[in-house]
Amino acid sequence: ELHWHATAAEWAFLIEGRCRTTVIDPEGHAETNDFDPGDIWYFPRGHGHSIQCLGHKPCHFILVFDNGYFSEFSTFSVTDWIGHTPHRLLAKNLGLPEEDFDKFPTNEVYFARGPVPPEEIQPEHRQVLDPPPNTHKFRMLAERPHSLHTGGREWRVGQDRFPISTTVTGVILDLNPGGLRELHWHPNADEWQYII
Repeated sequence: ELHWHATAAEWAFLIEGRCRTTVIDPEGHAETNDFDPGDIWYFPRGHGHSIQCLGHKPCHFILVFDNGYFSEFSTFSVTDWIGHTPHRLLAKNLGLPEEDFDKFPTNEVYFARGPVPPEEIQPEHRQVLDPPPNTHKFRMLAERPHSLHTGGREWRVGQDRFPISTTVTGVILDLNPGGLRELHWHPNADEWQYII
């Protein structure tokens, strides 16, 4: 469901399947993107977003938050907010009859189930969006590797190539059998690893 994080930015790498995100930034810009395996997204702190699976296969992705203290207690979901707001206030705010909110959930939904959306973003949906200055999508594995080595290859993307990603640089290492990422250290950054 639509939600936003108060204390952390969200970075994700899609492993398999397909999904669609819609994001709304604090200035009211909005963007909808479809993601394939190898694509990444980045949602800065405070950018509302939703993620929807496309097609009839599940999608799997790795989520990374740029704050080591991240917690669901600093995530705000639209259903939780609406569920705790008086119907008369919602009706007045949204210009709808109060009874329209009678069947709304009273607690956070988190994952909602609905019909599978069309494979292509519908033109009428794109027309209502005011695109942000920087996209939230980067086709990481569609790019050529950042560097090639005898033991493998590396894809790297940071703010220089993906301007909205101001707090996370993502790296995919593809090591050949027997390949070794040489001893190294980062004097000014932390590193988090996930083995696929």
